[in-house]
Amino acid sequence: MGCEYCEKDAVHRCSVCGRTLCAEHAKLQTVCPSCIKKNSKRYNIDNALPAKDKEKNSIFVTELKVGRPSLDISTVKTRGSEFIESTTVRRSAPCGSTWYIAKKLLGAETKTETLYDTVAKAHHSYPCTATMAVDPEAKEPILHIAGYIIRQQVEKALKQARMAASRKNTNR
Repeated sequence: MGCEYCEKDAVHRCSVCGRTLCAEHAKLQTVCPSCIKKNSKRYNIDNALPAKDKEKNSIFVTELKVGRPSLDISTVKTRGSEFIESTTVRRSAPCGSTWYIAKKLLGAETKTETLYDTVAKAHHSYPCTATMAVDPEAKEPILHIAGYIIRQQVEKALKQARMAASRKNTNR
């Protein structure tokens, strides 16, 4: 299946007209170049993978645990401060940065400013392939969006760890 504009391999399909597009012609736009001229609204571009490949992609996500990052964290309190004692990666970001960040979190203090700094340093020092090009819809570079996602997931895992510890203490 070729791009309707240049015959390169198509990886996207315009959700307005159905034309197939290569990555170069999609360029993070939500519709093909012709529809952009005709329409002022933005639409989502659907992945142009055949149904059988979408199923393989789903298996990749569920079996190999690659997608939106997910972590389990356990903490320990020492001398009035809370530190990350262990991390378990439940689902990794596609680039693998979740594993690297999880390792760098070990021993980190959970105080918000310190934690954010630890996550940011680890995220920015990992050789991620996300671009610094500004996404036209999010108005942010994709690398920054990835950083916000992992920080959010670390906060979520910490919250769950604290709730589990609280339940454990109440059951004593």
